[in-house]
Amino acid sequence: MTLQSFDYVQSGKVLSLGALTVGNSTEDINVSGVEDLEFEFIVAAIGTNVVMRAEISLDGTNWVNADVGGTDTTIIANGTYMMEANLSRLYLFARLTWVSISTGSPTIATSNATMRS
Repeated sequence: MTLQSFDYVQSGKVLSLGALTVGNSTEDINVSGVEDLEFEFIVAAIGTNVVMRAEISLDGTNWVNADVGGTDTTIIANGTYMMEANLSRLYLFARLTWVSISTGSPTIATSNATMRS
């Protein structure tokens, strides 16, 4: 696993996290000291749906859903989407995970993160 450490001096900087494939996650982001974190991703060629999850971790190994209720996000149409990671808890790492697809061969060719400390 590769842990990325980014410079938080430039608050609001957009980090390119690249493409995603089903069942995989973006590289881990060091979010120490970050108050707000949002993931942006573009879904294309969707069949029925894709399921996405923002995840947070204390150690970069054990991950939990960043949604307070533990709910994954189901996307049912092509487009650009934004997910916010709940950083009200003192987690050190975050990532975006493509959990599953229902039908078709959708793509997520672009994913980004932006944060504010």
